[in-house]
Amino acid sequence: MTLQQLDIPRRNATCQQCLQKLANEEFYFSLLEESQRQDFCKCCWEQKNKPTASFWKTRPLKTQSQSNPLLIQKEARALAHLKEMLGSSDTLEEQFFLALFLARKKVLSFKEEITKYGTLYQLFEVVATAEILNVQKINMLTVDAAKVQIEIAKILNEKTCD
Repeated sequence: MTLQQLDIPRRNATCQQCLQKLANEEFYFSLLEESQRQDFCKCCWEQKNKPTASFWKTRPLKTQSQSNPLLIQKEARALAHLKEMLGSSDTLEEQFFLALFLARKKVLSFKEEITKYGTLYQLFEVVATAEILNVQKINMLTVDAAKVQIEIAKILNEKTCD
């Protein structure tokens, strides 16, 4: 069984209004209306009427180089598995916990919570690519944490043949 997925585009390279390039390390604002994303520089956003739709303020971060290649592989594997699992109702708990893990590792950046189709989603941005992932929010009090921990450990400790 699959869930309805929200298709949210990546960050635009330029401001929607003045067409100025959105520079790294500078704040910008993203507006989401009817699954259409618009990005604005700080100056244009301040001049804009405040929207009633979903929006967030963010700043693209420089990717931090990590000294341990095993951690990089583990995080890349976790992100790849999360992307594969999105849309499947069989792995909602693993999706949510992987997203939290990747946010803690600064691979993902939490943007906003939205409700679509009567379901609560959390929007995360992949720091390296500005891709937006939507993960269904889970009530962590109802989850068998030990079971989810075992499943995630299998994913993170998976060996690859190179």
